[in-house]
Amino acid sequence: MRCFVRDNGISLGFGIAFLLALAGQAVAGCAEFNNRLAADGLTQVGFFASPPTTSSS
Repeated sequence: MRCFVRDNGISLGFGIAFLLALAGQAVAGCAEFNNRLAADGLTQVGFFASPPTTSSS
């Protein structure tokens, strides 16, 4: 395990940096989306929200 980390350290570092940047963009995008919804007077969504369901009567 130690040899694997030493031999692939730069790839692991860039992979972790990529995943952190991707998560940051997802959080920032959700916040921006909620800001636009609030400006239009609509209900905001959560980060892990499921789509609203409509009942057909």
